[in-house]
Amino acid sequence: MKNPEYCKRQIQLSMLRAQWWIASATSGHYKQRKIHHGTITSDGPEFTDEEKLVDAMATAQRHIELAAEFSETLAEAESESEGP
Repeated sequence: MKNPEYCKRQIQLSMLRAQWWIASATSGHYKQRKIHHGTITSDGPEFTDEEKLVDAMATAQRHIELAAEFSETLAEAESESEGP
C-alpha cells in the first residue's frame, strides 16, 4: 500500500527544493557554485556561468518532475482507497 501522507510530504519537499533552485537562478546565487566538468575527482574546467544557470534550472525541473511522480502515486493510492 502506498502511503498518501508520505507522498504529500515529498511533493511539498520537492516543490520547495525546486523553488530554491529557481530563486538561486533568479538572484544570481548559482554563480557562486564551484562545479567542474568531469568526474567528482576531476580537475576539469569549471562550468561557465551560463552552464551553471542551465544546471540550476535543470535541477529545479528534476524536482518538479519528482513532485509530479509523487502526485501520480498519491492519486493512485487515493483511488485505490476509494474502491469500486
